[in-house]
Order: sequence, then structure tokens, then C-alpha cells
Amino acid sequence: MKKNLLSLIALVSLGASASATEQVEVIASRQVADGVTQQVVRNEKGQQYKRFVGVNAPQGAQQSNDNPVVGDTVFYESFEGFATEGKDLNWIPSTWSKKIAPGNEPTAEMISHNINNSWYCYYTGDGQFTPKSNDGECDAYIHYGYKNAQYNLEPVAQDEWLISPVVNMNASGEYYLDFLLAASYFDCYDVNNDWDWNKMQFNKRVVVNTMKVMTSTDEGKTWNEVFDLAKDVIANRTDRECYDTEFTSYLRYQINVSELAGKNAKFAFRYVRDEGEWMGNSMAVDAVKVLHKEPTSINDVKDVAPVVTKIGNTFTVNTNAQSVAVYNIAGQKIAEKSLAADKAIDASEWANGIYILRLSNGTAVKVAK
Repeated sequence: MKKNLLSLIALVSLGASASATEQVEVIASRQVADGVTQQVVRNEKGQQYKRFVGVNAPQGAQQSNDNPVVGDTVFYESFEGFATEGKDLNWIPSTWSKKIAPGNEPTAEMISHNINNSWYCYYTGDGQFTPKSNDGECDAYIHYGYKNAQYNLEPVAQDEWLISPVVNMNASGEYYLDFLLAASYFDCYDVNNDWDWNKMQFNKRVVVNTMKVMTSTDEGKTWNEVFDLAKDVIANRTDRECYDTEFTSYLRYQINVSELAGKNAKFAFRYVRDEGEWMGNSMAVDAVKVLHKEPTSINDVKDVAPVVTKIGNTFTVNTNAQSVAVYNIAGQKIAEKSLAADKAIDASEWANGIYILRLSNGTAVKVAK
């Protein structure tokens, strides 16, 4: 599938807007430049992440002027179930699943001490030290791998998947995956070895951490990558923009997944991080939606057979599709019919012109009366 990122859409929450400050414990610290210190901190919820403090601290992400696509919501997950169903830091919605890389499977004892390097859901942050979502009280969180001698936990490489249930995308038109993501653009690169603190710029931009979005139309047997945060977004930002886009900012993204129209699909958020104690940073996801947009013009109806078939007042559709939707030249739906019992279509009331027949099996044909 061709990647089609509509772009980062809007800044949802800035650290400067926080109304309350959570208590954090600094568990590791190192000076990376004059007046700048990198800290590893753990909040009172057990969530661990990195931050920079000092005179050259990041300024925060900037508002984007891009406009989101508006459509009908056919799937929505806010991870709010933790507030009523969650019992520990390993809870995810029952309809979701996850794949955990070797070495990151949490034990019951680790979870009881708020240690988990795989996906889990919990209450959203305060907006100052951890990202605060504007979509309810909870979100999905993933730790960067870190060392914990007590539980023999090593900062091994991570390849952690958070997998959605099957989403029905059988209608015609366009589909978009819409979600909130909190991620430090800066920490997606090897800032330990590749950042020049005197010049405030990268040397080579070596990627060590990213978030990918995967899709599957065969119940997860095979997967296709449709989004890579590092390649599709961060690579297009300046060094200073990367430095300023912190983990505390939730940003909204949309991906055009219209090639899945006519199918049932699963989506997966795939957190990938290289091995190493100071590599990468934590991330969080919220407000996952699949939006459906009906065609608004004849050009929006894709994959149309190029041959125009001449029809009369009635005609028969020879297909294994279960239903058909009919659009006029302006992209307006004028009729819809089940083909399960009868494949004949009455066109006696149609004006002379060109029409598109969108079939439920994902194909379309062009006809003229």
C-alpha cells in the first residue's frame, strides 16, 4: 500500500498549559552541555521517561495550520475503559491485543511495582511532565526500555505492537486513520552520539526510535506498513523543530487508508526502539479513529473501470458483490441496492448521463444512459 500521510494536523496539548504538576522522582541524571541536563524521571504512576532541563530546554511544538479531513466515525477507541475495568499497569481493552518483543514480557511482580516495558493503558498525564490528552482521562502508553537491576530488566531492543480489533471498511468512499500521538521527535534520533550541543544540530540523524502504523486484512497473518513517524514526519522537520517537539505534546495525525475500502482491516501501533539505556523515549497514543468520507465528486470515486457500458432502463450487474451504490457525475449517491437476491437494476428514472456503480467487493464500473 502506498503511504499517504495527510500530515500532522494540530497541536492538542502544550506543557505550558498544564494546570497541575505531578510529583516526579529523578532516578538518573547527566549533563549533556553547559547549562543543560538530561534526566530520567519516574512519576507517581510509575511511568518513566526522559526530559531536558536548563537554559536550553526545548520550547515546545508549534501549531500546525493543516486542516483535518472530516468524515463519519466508523471506529473509535479512547482507552477510557481503564478507569472502570483496569486493575494494573498491563491493562488494554479486551478487543485489542499486543505483541511483545523477547525480554520485555512483564511479570506479575514487575506490574505490581509499576514496571512494564510493553503497551498498557492508564490515566493521561498532567501536560507538564507527561502528555495530557484532551480525549478523556486515559490513554495508551509505552515505556522506552530501561535497566532495573532488581528485576533483571535490561534496556533490550523493543518492537512492541498494540493491535486493534477488526474494523469494517466495506462502504465506498475514502477512509482515514486519525489518532493522537505524543512523541519526542528529538529522541527518535541518536542524541547521545549524533547531536552537536554547541551548534544545536544533528550530524547524521541516526534513527533509534520510531512509531509505525501497520495494517492487516487477513486477521493479522500479514502486515503492511502505512506510516513511519521518523521517515514520514520527523525527517521533514528542521533540527530545531525536532529539538523543540517534546514528549509532553500530543499531536494529531491522519493517514489516508482508502486502499482498504471494501475490506475488513486491523491496525497496529508499532513502537520500535534500538537497544541501549539512553536510546529513544516513551510515547503515548489516544483517540484512535477510522473516518469514512463519501465521494464528493466523480473524481473521488477511485478504481473505476475505464470502459463505459451503455445501459437502458433496466440492466443486470454480473458480479459476486452483495450490494451496489450508484453515484451521479457530481458524486452524489442516487441509489443503493442489495444484489443478494436480484442483480437487476432499474434505471428508468435516471436522467441521461454518466454514472458510477460502486460495488461492495471494492470495484467500480462506469455506465452511460
